[in-house]
Amino acid sequence: MIRDAIAMDRWLPAPSRVDEITHQLRAYITDAVTALDADTREEALATVREARHRLGLVTGDGYTSAVTYARGLGLVAKELRDLRRGLK
Repeated sequence: MIRDAIAMDRWLPAPSRVDEITHQLRAYITDAVTALDADTREEALATVREARHRLGLVTGDGYTSAVTYARGLGLVAKELRDLRRGLK
C-alpha cells in the first residue's frame, strides 16, 4: 500500500483504488502515530507532527488532487514505518 501510493507519480490507478489506498493509509498512519506518541527522539516528534498535519488535510476536488493527497500520505507513512522499524 505504501509503495503503491508513493509510486503514483509513475502510474495512475483507478479512482476506486486511490480511495482504497487513501483509506488504508489513514488507518495505518493513525495506528503508527499512536505507537510513536511516547518516542522522544526529535525525528520521531517531527514525523508524528507531520503525520497529524497530513491526517488533518482533506483531498480537493478531482482525481489529480486525490492522487496528490494519497501520495503525500504514502510518504509520511513510509517515514513512520521506518521509525517504527528502527531504521532511522
